[in-house]
Amino acid sequence: RPFNCIGIPLMLYNSAFLHFKMNFNDKGLFMDKNHYRWTMNCIKAMSNFYSDKKSRQQEFNKRLQDLFDENVIVQSDDNTSNDGYITLQVHSYTVLCLLIEIKNEIGTGRCDPTTQAAAFYAKFYAHEEYEKALKMCNMPCFIIGLAGPWICVLGAVYVEKPLIEPLTCFEPLIFINDRIHLEKIAQLFMALRMGCDDLKKYYGSLSNSTVDPQRFFPYVRKVANVGDFVYKEKLFNDPLKLLWKAETKDGQKIIVKFSQKDNQYAHEICYEIGKAPTLLFVSEMINGFCMIIMGYVEGQRLCDCDYLDISEYEKIINEIENAILHLHSKNIVFADLRDFGY
Repeated sequence: RPFNCIGIPLMLYNSAFLHFKMNFNDKGLFMDKNHYRWTMNCIKAMSNFYSDKKSRQQEFNKRLQDLFDENVIVQSDDNTSNDGYITLQVHSYTVLCLLIEIKNEIGTGRCDPTTQAAAFYAKFYAHEEYEKALKMCNMPCFIIGLAGPWICVLGAVYVEKPLIEPLTCFEPLIFINDRIHLEKIAQLFMALRMGCDDLKKYYGSLSNSTVDPQRFFPYVRKVANVGDFVYKEKLFNDPLKLLWKAETKDGQKIIVKFSQKDNQYAHEICYEIGKAPTLLFVSEMINGFCMIIMGYVEGQRLCDCDYLDISEYEKIINEIENAILHLHSKNIVFADLRDFGY
C-alpha cells in the first residue's frame, strides 16, 4: 500500500513464500501433538488482556523462541525500537529471517503493526553496510504483525524498493471451541516455521561473491523443454501483467508469463492457424498461478498502433474475428477481448 507501491506476487520472488501459502492451506499438513499443545498454549496466552505492550511482547516472544528454537532479539544495532526479530548470519552480514511488530490491542500504538514492520524492514536495509548485500539477493523475510490476539503473516523482499505483501488475513488467537479454527492456527505457525527453514536454506546457498542481476525477477529460471534461461526485462510497467522477456542459453528469445487461468488447448489451436506464438512450456496450477513459456514475437500491441489506416484496421479486425470463429468451432469461447491483449 498504497496501490502504486504494489509489485509482483512475492511467491514469484522466492519459493519460501510459495511453500508457506501451500502449507498454510494444506489440510493434510503433518503436525504432531507437541505442536498442537504449543498452539493451544499460545492461544491461551495471547487471548489474555495485558496491562501494557511490553508484557504482551515478552509473552509472545517467549512462545516464538520455543517454536523456532531461536533467540528473538528486541533491539536493533542503531537503537531503533522494534518488537523482535530472528536473524541469520550470511557471510559477514546479519539478515532478517523473521520480523515481529506488536501492539497491545487493536487501535493502540498510533500505527498498525504491519505498516510499522514494513517501515522497520526498509530502514534496516537502508544502512550503508548493506549496499553490497542488496546486490547479492532480494533479502526475503517473513513478518508477523500482532495486534492484541490478532495475528497476520506477511512477506518482504527488497528489489528496486521494499515490497511487503500480506500472506494471510488477520487471524484471531482466541479460543472459540472450534476444532477447525485450532487447525488453522496450528497450520499458520507450522507453515511459518517451515518457511523460515526454507529461508535458512536459501541464505545458506548464497555465494560470498555473488552479484545476482536476476534478483529483480521471478526465481524460476529453468524448466523442462526449455532449460536454463535469464530474464531480460518486464514487458509492461504494470504489476497486473506478469510477463517477462527472457533468453535461453542458446540465445532463443522467449516470453515468460504467470497467469491465474490459462487454456493450453485454445493456445495450441490458435498456433495452428498462425494466431499465437509457439508454446514451449505450461506448468500445473500452483497456489493460483501457472507458468507459461512461449516463443517471442516482434510486434506492437494493437492499442499502441494509432498510426494505421482504415484498411489495416479492417484487416486486423477480420483476422481477430476469424480466430474467434475458429475457437467457436472447437467449442471454446474467448471472453477476454481487451485491447491490450493484441
